[in-house]
Amino acid sequence: MTSVFIGSNGIRAGWRMLIFVALIAAELLLLVGLFKLFHLPMQPPKGKHAPPLTAWTILLADAALFGFVLLAAFIMSKIEKRPMGLYGIPLRQAFGAKFWMGALIGFTGISVVIGMIELAGGGVRFGGLPALTPALAGAFALCLLAFLAAGFFEEFAFRGYVQYTLSTGMYFWPAAILTSAFFAFMHTRNGGETPAGIAQVFLFGIVFCVMLQRTGNLWFGIGYHMAWDWGQTFFYGVPDSGLKSPQNLLHTAIAGHTVWITGGSVGPEGSIFTAVQLLLVLAFVAWRYPNKPYVTTAPAAAVTA
Repeated sequence: MTSVFIGSNGIRAGWRMLIFVALIAAELLLLVGLFKLFHLPMQPPKGKHAPPLTAWTILLADAALFGFVLLAAFIMSKIEKRPMGLYGIPLRQAFGAKFWMGALIGFTGISVVIGMIELAGGGVRFGGLPALTPALAGAFALCLLAFLAAGFFEEFAFRGYVQYTLSTGMYFWPAAILTSAFFAFMHTRNGGETPAGIAQVFLFGIVFCVMLQRTGNLWFGIGYHMAWDWGQTFFYGVPDSGLKSPQNLLHTAIAGHTVWITGGSVGPEGSIFTAVQLLLVLAFVAWRYPNKPYVTTAPAAAVTA
């Protein structure tokens, strides 16, 4: 019976994943109980009465979701007697060079995609720079913070504890394919998504896994994720995975009937040029970080938080 539950890496990966999912389910049940206790609505209105996608809604939702996943991972770290840093966000490297390199590449990437769409006849039109006011500066900072929360949540939820644990049971790349597929599946809930957009979300997931493997942690991916989403949603003001926010800087419109160029309702993430950009990012990451420091079998004492 010991071999059924215990392997060379401690509790077997499948059981650890079940405990992890059970912890998150328990947290959600507790949240539902609190909402019912205080008679709060548990779902926002839909359709024409749905609230707009604002920086506040993104920040509150993704910060809360990240907190749920982080708490479950923290409990698992105590059960497994492993430091939290093994799950991809070592505090000693927080907001270091890898994070800022990822942010630079992320914003450059979305800018290159929009430029390529224009050169290919996509008809990119900017609405003009608004007046520089304190309110605009506040929106600038708030949106950056919101997409930082989004980067933390999505990277840690899909490529943090889950990627680490699955890798100990099925090796890195089978786990990466599985987490990327689930990452893509979760985006099917967005109203403006298309099959082409979902396929490119899967490709994003694979690229984020390469970033993790090559840099050793999630900081590069978090920076890239934040800057890419912020560039789309706030700086350029184009749809992000089919969703568009009224809070943006340049009010960019992309016209044209060729969906594989413009991305259609998905936004730039549905354009073929996003795939081209991702391949360029892959080449850069492979060149800049030639080693593969990400490990899942190192003794817990060898890794610091």
